[in-house]
Amino acid sequence: MIIVGLIGFDNVVAEYAFRFIVERFSFKGIRLVDCERNCNFDNAANKLKSTNKLESHFKTFGEECGKKAIRQICFCGSDSEESYDDCIRFRAKKAFMISTTDLNSSYVISKITKENEFDIFSNTFFVSLAIDLPLISKLSLLETNYENANFEEVEKSIEVLKNSPGKLKELASILVQDFEEKKRGICRLVRRSDYYISYFTDFSDLEKKLINLGLSKIDSRPNWDEYFMKIAKLASQRSNCVSRKVGSVIVKDKKIISTGYNGTPKNMKNCFEGGCTRCSNPNRVEGKSLETCSCMHAETNALLFAGIDKCIGATIYVTLMPCISCTKNIIQCEIERVVFTTEYAIPDEISTIKLLRDSNVKVDRLVEKQSCL
Repeated sequence: MIIVGLIGFDNVVAEYAFRFIVERFSFKGIRLVDCERNCNFDNAANKLKSTNKLESHFKTFGEECGKKAIRQICFCGSDSEESYDDCIRFRAKKAFMISTTDLNSSYVISKITKENEFDIFSNTFFVSLAIDLPLISKLSLLETNYENANFEEVEKSIEVLKNSPGKLKELASILVQDFEEKKRGICRLVRRSDYYISYFTDFSDLEKKLINLGLSKIDSRPNWDEYFMKIAKLASQRSNCVSRKVGSVIVKDKKIISTGYNGTPKNMKNCFEGGCTRCSNPNRVEGKSLETCSCMHAETNALLFAGIDKCIGATIYVTLMPCISCTKNIIQCEIERVVFTTEYAIPDEISTIKLLRDSNVKVDRLVEKQSCL
């Protein structure tokens, strides 16, 4: 199972993607809607009842998408005295309960607009997909698909353009105002999203990008490289270096042998307390005069704590490409594979990657999410 949460500035685009995912990938769909808390639309889900009793209610709106299951979840069941944010959380929890107890199905949720909604879904098998397009493309796209735009604010905007072409500025003002109202919350969600479709020429192009994502095959769990690199990043937060934070993890047979981070040696002042004159020098050049630096690098710390015997045949994960000194230590300790995320500025005549590979050490750069299309 997988739960895909849609994030988007535009209702028409989000709705189109929602319907396409349901039709193409046989997902079940949950549409998050506002209500007055007394419509009883989804009374069957009132107060988070067992979702085993809800299966028959998935026929609601089923004919909209080739008889695929689409359900609307609203505020019904929440306390009438609760705030709007509380209602948002209540609605998200209802959708969460439905989607996480139907283990044989995948779900698409449309659309997530608040961080408290995002946080509820992010606790499970969840990936987020943000979709946006440039304003100029949005204008032509909305006009082309006017008849399919069932949203009041979009219809008003298109009417302005169709009846009075000279009022393009007025239309742009409406869209910009709508954007300004949403961007604070939506932009934060976009930055947190796992996948981001930033541009498409038309809905056919959007369909191709959604197909290329392979939503039905996405694993919301990090793979082993991502998992251990996240731990290396966490280790880097212990760094006391003012120049940059670097973390490292040594792994063998999917078990952590040791961790390390960069900083001054034991019993010395922390780098941020003035323990390293090079790091505190505003004229320092990245990758040069490293021999004058008092800080120990993350890889070396991890290697020392592990010991050479445990390092033989292991993999070292490091958030920054190793320098020449650490590279020699890695080779000497018979590390089998190096995985890094960020490149390091070193003299042109020196290639640490070539040195590692010439010594039969595998080298991989991990390209992290967010994935942009």
